[in-house]
Amino acid sequence: MPLHEDMIRAYKNYYTHNDNCQPSCWKRFWTAVKCGYLRSRYGYRNGVGPKWYGLLWPLAYLHWFGVIASRDEATYLPAPSEGAKLLEIGFGGAVMLKRMSSMGWDVYGIDSDPVAVNQAMTMGLNVSLGELSDQHYESESFDCIVMRHVFEHICDPVEFMQECFKVLKPGGKLVAILPNSAGWGHKLFGSNWVHLDPPRHPFTYCPAALQRIVEDVGLTVEKLFTTVIGAFGVWRVSIEIASPDHRLPQRLVRKLGMIIYQVAARIRLLLEPLSGDEMVVVAKKRQ
Repeated sequence: MPLHEDMIRAYKNYYTHNDNCQPSCWKRFWTAVKCGYLRSRYGYRNGVGPKWYGLLWPLAYLHWFGVIASRDEATYLPAPSEGAKLLEIGFGGAVMLKRMSSMGWDVYGIDSDPVAVNQAMTMGLNVSLGELSDQHYESESFDCIVMRHVFEHICDPVEFMQECFKVLKPGGKLVAILPNSAGWGHKLFGSNWVHLDPPRHPFTYCPAALQRIVEDVGLTVEKLFTTVIGAFGVWRVSIEIASPDHRLPQRLVRKLGMIIYQVAARIRLLLEPLSGDEMVVVAKKRQ
């Protein structure tokens, strides 16, 4: 197991330092559709555009990932009550943290990357540098804890989950999104699967292992499912790891393979609901 001080060095020039790309017209349109879905189906009123966006939500069903991507936009959480506190652990580029703040959550963030923390501070967000255990939050401080592709980076997952349980309010929710080691991508690409990502991922998890860890600390799993939202990226990067040949014909073949993989992964998910490359768990602390 790597030492903590050595693990920090693995995040120099990490991809979350470069999340400031400008969206295309197409992406702006689908953002409006997703906002409409959150307004009509999840009860959000802040940060989801004008009221007429609510008329667009049925269009989400015309896109492969329209509905699941809309739910992912709010990290699978309905609109918050007044003053509800949300803690994001490992916020990276702070895109989600900023979005949830605009949608009515009272947000807090923790990240061990000083570059990420400095960037988030320039956005006016309430963030801290370090680990969860370093913050000394009072027990039952937060209504929700979210982490997107963070749990697989934790060197002591049980102790970390116990700390999450401690600072979560009764009735509060924990949402974790992470790679699925039992998914089709891992079976297909083997040691070249992008989500193995050594040395940054000391552990990988299957659905059963994730559920056991969450339930062992006292949380109740409400939902545990997998998605293929990131299938394009899984194919592209895994193929590059397996064969880093960048000649033009190879690029064309990879583009075609990326589309085929996306379609195949989508079909397989319908037949095997836990075959997606990404897992989502929504757990609740009992009252």
